[in-house]
Amino acid sequence: MTRNFLLGAILGIAINTQAQYIISDPAFLAELQVVVPGALSGNVLDTTHASVLSLDHLDLASSGVMDLDGIRFFTGLDTLNVRNTPLSDLNGLPPQLKWLDCASTDLLALPNDLPDSLEFLDCSNIGLTSLPSTWPAGLRELLAGSNDLTVLSDLPPALEILYVNFNDIFLIVQLPSTLLVLDCQSNDLTGLPALPPGLVRLGAGVNQISVLPALPATLEELVMSYNDLTNLPALPPALRELYISSNSVVALPTLPNGLTKLSAGSNQLSALPNVPDSLNYLYIAWNQIDSLPPLPDGLTLLGCSGNLIPELPTLPAQLEELYCNQNPLTCLPALPAGLLSLVCNNTGITCLPNIPAGVTYTPSDLGFQPVICAAGDPCALEQAIRGVVFLDLNSDGVQDPTEPVMPHAVIEVLPGPIVGGADVNGAFVIPVDTGNYLVDGRMKQYHTITTSPFQVTITPGETDSSSAIGYQAIPGIHDLRSDIQAGPARPGFENLVHLSVTNAGTDTSAAVIDLSIAADQSFDSATVMPAMQNGNMITWNAVLPPNAIWSCVVTLATDAAIPLGSSITHVLEAGPLAIDTVPQDNTVSWVSEVVGSYDPNDKLSPVSYLNTVEVQNAEWIDYTIRFQNTGTFLAENVLITDTLPASLQAATVQYVSASHNALWHLDGNVLTFSLPGILLPDSASDPLGSQGYIHFRIQVATNLISGDTIVNRANIFFDFNDPIITEPSTIPIAFPDHIGDAHTLAIGVQVAPNPAHDHAVLRFTECLSGPGDLLLYDELGRGAWRTPLSAGQCATTITTSDLVPGMYYFVVRSGNRHATGKLSVTH
Repeated sequence: MTRNFLLGAILGIAINTQAQYIISDPAFLAELQVVVPGALSGNVLDTTHASVLSLDHLDLASSGVMDLDGIRFFTGLDTLNVRNTPLSDLNGLPPQLKWLDCASTDLLALPNDLPDSLEFLDCSNIGLTSLPSTWPAGLRELLAGSNDLTVLSDLPPALEILYVNFNDIFLIVQLPSTLLVLDCQSNDLTGLPALPPGLVRLGAGVNQISVLPALPATLEELVMSYNDLTNLPALPPALRELYISSNSVVALPTLPNGLTKLSAGSNQLSALPNVPDSLNYLYIAWNQIDSLPPLPDGLTLLGCSGNLIPELPTLPAQLEELYCNQNPLTCLPALPAGLLSLVCNNTGITCLPNIPAGVTYTPSDLGFQPVICAAGDPCALEQAIRGVVFLDLNSDGVQDPTEPVMPHAVIEVLPGPIVGGADVNGAFVIPVDTGNYLVDGRMKQYHTITTSPFQVTITPGETDSSSAIGYQAIPGIHDLRSDIQAGPARPGFENLVHLSVTNAGTDTSAAVIDLSIAADQSFDSATVMPAMQNGNMITWNAVLPPNAIWSCVVTLATDAAIPLGSSITHVLEAGPLAIDTVPQDNTVSWVSEVVGSYDPNDKLSPVSYLNTVEVQNAEWIDYTIRFQNTGTFLAENVLITDTLPASLQAATVQYVSASHNALWHLDGNVLTFSLPGILLPDSASDPLGSQGYIHFRIQVATNLISGDTIVNRANIFFDFNDPIITEPSTIPIAFPDHIGDAHTLAIGVQVAPNPAHDHAVLRFTECLSGPGDLLLYDELGRGAWRTPLSAGQCATTITTSDLVPGMYYFVVRSGNRHATGKLSVTH
């Protein structure tokens, strides 16, 4: 009896000791205290606790964990993330682990006893010089990029996805027969082994490969840019995307019928084979090609710069981007109505056949001032509607010799509608098919059209030049409009406040203009002497004839003791209000806060979100584009373009004010502001004088729903320099009861790698508390990627291999929290 009791006691002590384990790593202990608090007593882990045995997901990314001793007791764990930690040892992993991310750690090597259940392993950027000699039998995906590997052999037998880009690999001995995706870009390879029969994607760019093996019939994407290829094997019928830029290829094989993208720039091609109807992207710049085959109807991008092409074929109706500079061209064919980008400098071209409504360019892009080819010019269109827009001063519907032209008006042709823009001389040319049309101008506020719609019949090869569209102002309107814009207020510095009052009516107004400035700022000076100043209230008197603009620039000072974040509110009012047609726009406010550093070129809106009721009511959105010449010499001209997304009603755009004399026009959905002869000084010689702004307003589209986001940005050109592209202005849409004051709460996001080649991982500093989604937009505001997010999710992956290289903008939304940021994609 006594012996049995002692034996039971000894066994109990042994079992109890085995169930307790000391966690020695402080960072690991801190993480476990969050996820399994009930299993810990100080630093002692109860290894039999239910929360330990049932835990299936553990995210330790960026946690500072150096030692995982004790992880083996989490026998139910199938997902483990230790990315970006100082971890140097992976021994003792749980036996059921399926997903492991140990990228950007201090491991230097992988153990040979990884769990047999492992299916996914990311070991990128850990200094690997070799891979394990044995692998889990079920490993399907291996990411081992950005290491120091030199030879690949004995790879996992069931592997389907392999990323080994950015290593020093010079030899791949053999590839698993199950492999679907291979990315071995940016290595030292001179050749490849036999390719698996089911391979879908092969990325082997930036190597020294001179010959490719036979390509499997299943291959859909082939990336071989920056190699030493002189020819290609037969292309498989499943191929959809082919990238071979910067090789020495002299001829292309027959292109598969389903090919959608062909990038073959910087080779030694002298001709192209026939291109399939499926092609939507064709980039063949910097070759020796002297002619192009017929282009498919669905082509959206044609890049043929730096060749020997004397004439372009008919351009497809869906073409959006055309780059044909540095060719012996003298004329362009009719430009498609949807063309957005055009570059044709260093050619013999001196005029445009027509100007599509949405096209954007600079004089440096064209090599000449944007004018339409005159009638009789060899490059003028043979089948088009041609005309002029003028200001009809006597309202007789006929253009008299003394009546001026009206530049940048918008012309509409029905049926269609087909929209064209007038050039600086008021001329327009709109290419059309044969048929009967009505030609008219679009309405302009406070103007009437004095001419009736022109009926035009186009026969084959005919150009009709009979359309002359007249406008006249409507008299008898009283309408003063106020606007106020300000530069950033900074402690210890001065800033400018721009005031403007526009007489948008047709009768002279004697205006009384009052400015109330913020209490934390003091008045320094004004470009127009005030009639009265009483503390922070300043008054001017002005007589404004019709269409006149009163403007004044006020200099304010902010004391160095004013804390950052202090509220700044200025109020501007122009009276009298009693006779004003629209008194609501006579009083305006500027609301901001005191800041430290800031972006001198930005696009702002006081609207941080809209609810669905405001959307249904077509709410107005004000946008301010601020710019500053941060160069080293004055800028003679400034040009700003803004491609308006479909989430805004382009036809409702209203110019409000500008810091300098500005011209503006809207072509399709492209809004252009031109400030010629601005002579804007550089910021070093004149910090305040180097700044400027444009202010306009526009109505939101009424078909947006909760979850949509308005994304908009601007391009700012200083003389002939490349544009400065502003950060996007993002305005989310939500149900009225889903957005309150808390909508400004931010989600912390880390993005890596950035730039991204094939994928990027977004990691949230706090796991999401509720479901949400991730949206990715390109630079034109077009949706490129959208994926749902789950409550508790701590990271998500964006696949970028299918995206066109360039800058993208992401929006993360979860409940009443959101985040925005940029992602650069390169291949």
